[in-house]
Amino acid sequence: VFDLSRREYAQYSCYNLIKTFAPSEGIMPEKPRDTVFDDNIANIPLAGADGDTVYLRDDKGWILLEFWSYGCKPCTEFLQTMQNEKETLGYRRLEKEGINIYCINIQGGVTDRMIQYAKMFDAEDIVYSSRQMIALDFNFTPTYYLFAPNRDLVYRGYDKDITNLLIKAKQKYSYRTRNN
Repeated sequence: VFDLSRREYAQYSCYNLIKTFAPSEGIMPEKPRDTVFDDNIANIPLAGADGDTVYLRDDKGWILLEFWSYGCKPCTEFLQTMQNEKETLGYRRLEKEGINIYCINIQGGVTDRMIQYAKMFDAEDIVYSSRQMIALDFNFTPTYYLFAPNRDLVYRGYDKDITNLLIKAKQKYSYRTRNN
């Protein structure tokens, strides 16, 4: 749990970070935006730290959107986790589960600072920038949005053990949709 009285978390004081979506509870938190995967999201260009520009409309699989900002320790912990997995396992667990990762910095364009962060975490292939996401009210960091291939929202929230929660949410959703 974040101590919102600490300086590094002060910017989150207006949000309820304690109430997060737990797939087992079957409830969603008060959301920072109405999250529907629509053309507005699908058609926003994401500028990659590796120099590529991608569009979510071109990704037909499972999509994880992770929003982060500079100086936000909880935001960059996810990047650190991805780096640790890559170094110790040789792969990222979410990608092995078929989830495509988009770590989106909403503070600005592709800058030297963003590229430096991506290199520091060996994440040039998953770090993107898009100020246009702010216009869609994606200004709540850190937040994770997991979308199924049919673009159903499967998970929204923030938790410490996010990798395991996302894998379980995907498995639970896949099981439910197979058995309906």
